[in-house]
Amino acid sequence: MRDFPNETLSKNLLAISGFNLQEATAIGEAHPHPHVQHKAAKNGMLIPVVNQDGRDRPLHSLFDPIKEAKRLTEHVSDGGFVIVFGFGGGYHIRELLQNPQVESIIIIDFDYDVFRSIFSFIDVSDIFIDSRVRIFIDPDPQQLRNYLLERYIPALMGDVRSVPLRSRSSMAEQAFNAVSLVVQNTIESVSDDYSVQARFGKRWMSNTIANLAIAERSVFTLSPQKKAMIIAAGPSLDNNVETISKLAKDHFCIATDTALPWLLHNSITPDIILSIDCQTVTYHHFLYKFPQEIPVLFDLASPPTLSRQIHQPLFFSSGHPFSQYVHNTWRTFPEIDTSGGNVTHAAVSLAHILHVQQLKIFGADYCYPNGKTYANGTYLYHYFRSKENRFSSCESALADFVFHNAEADFHRKTQTTIYQTPSMRGYKHRIQQLLTSVPITIENFSPYWGNVVQAGSKHSNCIRRIPRWNQATENWKQFLKTYAKNLLELELPKQNLTRFFTDQDKKSLQLWMTVFPAAAYFRHNSLPESQGKALLETSRKWIVSEIEKAIQSQL
Repeated sequence: MRDFPNETLSKNLLAISGFNLQEATAIGEAHPHPHVQHKAAKNGMLIPVVNQDGRDRPLHSLFDPIKEAKRLTEHVSDGGFVIVFGFGGGYHIRELLQNPQVESIIIIDFDYDVFRSIFSFIDVSDIFIDSRVRIFIDPDPQQLRNYLLERYIPALMGDVRSVPLRSRSSMAEQAFNAVSLVVQNTIESVSDDYSVQARFGKRWMSNTIANLAIAERSVFTLSPQKKAMIIAAGPSLDNNVETISKLAKDHFCIATDTALPWLLHNSITPDIILSIDCQTVTYHHFLYKFPQEIPVLFDLASPPTLSRQIHQPLFFSSGHPFSQYVHNTWRTFPEIDTSGGNVTHAAVSLAHILHVQQLKIFGADYCYPNGKTYANGTYLYHYFRSKENRFSSCESALADFVFHNAEADFHRKTQTTIYQTPSMRGYKHRIQQLLTSVPITIENFSPYWGNVVQAGSKHSNCIRRIPRWNQATENWKQFLKTYAKNLLELELPKQNLTRFFTDQDKKSLQLWMTVFPAAAYFRHNSLPESQGKALLETSRKWIVSEIEKAIQSQL
């Protein structure tokens, strides 16, 4: 039977509706749970008690719930982004809110009827009027994942901390474990992305700014292709010279930059070269002359020292925030998925948007068979030979390249010892996911893959757009000047970051997002103690200085 809202329930529902309207509505429509009561602790605090299997189980200490809450949350003294498993009477959450360094609190729990009962006798309105608090009851895994991906900004919010209320989570252990796994996998994904931003965020920004002068002029048309092949640079490539030479006559050849020297050495001319690395080491792939009419497709964040040397440089937009901002507000570029972290993954994405139906992949080994790094003739061989001497040979340098990684493991396959690093396994896993999602029939010629031929998905969610380079809305200098002006006009946060970014309009949020990778770099490399407002201001000033340098260099 539905109870009539009492004053406490009404007050709680009003408070929670401010930032958690969906949950407030569901609690308001729920029924009182027949097994939820309350008892007074020795200090007079009301404690929710759940009768489970004929036994009363209090959700907090019946002696001193405040002292217990302090003990539960003492490991969160540095603040950060906190995920709480189990609400109970909210005493531990109230304790967290007293720490101004806590940027965000996400509460996860189950059963609206339980909340209906608790909200009827314990006033928790002060918890839910705090803009840092969000609650998920009976959470949808994808909805929870999306929220975490959108709201957790490691560079600004610090580490993720978890606070489990054991007395509550033990009552629904399977449900809490399942949602905990979703949280763990999502946070790992965000953390991986942060690690990449912390390493390359500054370079992405500076390279993209410097490339805009050339990107403004690049024009090219890529036609749809029925049959294509991707040439990666793994050791198995050496076994397929004749096959690739024959296929080049009627297959559109997409060369990864690493494989370019090998192709030129074997007199095979690719139709396009793809390069996604922002590091200057990429320059080594292009040290050998190749026909100037071959287009080279660069990430907007590729090294400008390289793109300026290429006769026909083209650019695409990847997932980097500033690259996306350029694409959305200045000039449309082809969008290629670089989330796999390696150029072969990006090449599959390119084949997909070219409407390729049949795709052959060579050299995508994602391992070191018998300790061999790349196909013969690729950049590492030339690089190490240029540095060898009587005490350090090219062969020893190549061996060190493979075995210096303590996390590399190995296994035997027929007569071959396969060495593989964690990053290689990650690359392979992500490209396998992509291959199963695109409507392309794949034939993989690497002997180190399980499935040689793979039928593509008939129900791909990936959008297929022919690559387009639209006209820029204004010249590149004016675009950068406007961008810098808009950045400097953004108001810095005066309250907690969760509320601040929630309140930002779409335009302001897009601008702030372009700052996050640089902020990750500064937080990780030079300003480890800096957070929030100070970190945003430092990153913003640096970006504006890079823009001023780029404009001055072209005067």
